Amino acid sequence: MFFYAARQPIFNRDRELFAYELLFRDSLENVFPNIDGDQATSKLIEASQFNLGLEDFTDQHPAFINFSDELVIKKFPSLIPKEQLVVELLETAKPTKKLLQAVIELKEEGYRIALDDYEHNPVWLHFFPYIDIIKVDFRASTPQEITLIGTLAKKHKIELLAEKVETYEEFNKALEWGFVYFQGYFFSEPEVMQSKALAPSQLSLAELLYESSKSEMDLNAIIAIFQRDVTLSFKLLRYANSALFKRRGILRQSSRHWLYLDK
Repeated sequence: MFFYAARQPIFNRDRELFAYELLFRDSLENVFPNIDGDQATSKLIEASQFNLGLEDFTDQHPAFINFSDELVIKKFPSLIPKEQLVVELLETAKPTKKLLQAVIELKEEGYRIALDDYEHNPVWLHFFPYIDIIKVDFRASTPQEITLIGTLAKKHKIELLAEKVETYEEFNKALEWGFVYFQGYFFSEPEVMQSKALAPSQLSLAELLYESSKSEMDLNAIIAIFQRDVTLSFKLLRYANSALFKRRGILRQSSRHWLYLDK
């Protein structure tokens, strides 16, 4: 069983690698699969955190990952350590009070936030104090729009990222307009990566489902299932050690098994 993702590099003004944008794929074919965007993000998080590790795809560089407003509100970005992630808020997001509160909380936890394919709407100014990067579609935006976004971003010390830069002339123009980061075919097309995914046995999953559905769970029986299936244990430990749980509790190792304790 394999996991696939496409990565496209993001460079700084000196054309040095800054980060990668990660995009879910379901094969070596470099096209977005016919699935819901939230499902694609969920699969990307699951694989990167519970199967192999995000660093396997990014070579220790930050990963830009797309999140809908719904996933941000539900705290999905918190499953990934803040050092590894730039939360890329999709252009389809609605600037609601709930979303603003979720963005503020992520920012307070140390996450970096980016607005994807930004087209200016005054209501987004409420978010600007908590935004680190604004991504602008360089080909779809007019010079007037880019100038306005640049002026507003500068007031809040937000850095600009030019998307879809495809020629040397466009790169130089983006430099003149004050863009700090650059992404597009001029630098590199998305590269599909393949990694071996770890899958627990179907028998172990069936046993776990059966035991956990009982009115009175047998903890020893559940522990035995994890002890027999190393992959299942590995996934549980990665999940319990994710950034989401580091805020809530600690992991302690008993003489027989790992136990999660709420504070």
